[in-house]
Amino acid sequence: TDYSRPFMAFVKLCLNSMSRGPQRPLWGVGGALQGGCGGGGNAGLNTQDQQQLQVFVRRFPVDARCLDYLQGQPPAVFRRVVYEFEPRTPAQADYSALVTSFIKH
Repeated sequence: TDYSRPFMAFVKLCLNSMSRGPQRPLWGVGGALQGGCGGGGNAGLNTQDQQQLQVFVRRFPVDARCLDYLQGQPPAVFRRVVYEFEPRTPAQADYSALVTSFIKH
């Protein structure tokens, strides 16, 4: 599986966000998922939601921008995505476009 495209997108996002303030790692203490480089984070997510997000991202890899977008959604939308998202396409290296589209609809 080729992860170069989503990885480079994440690196570019990090480099571009460096001028906007302090940076946070994607994975925090104890492996807790946090926001992207400069994104909104998951301060509004409870522990169960954070765990579900980790499972979701392992199953459906997304770039940092999509992850931030998902974490910034109202709780009902966030939960609908992590519990109901089932793409019809076979395994992909990056589900960002599909997840973003699912959120918008």
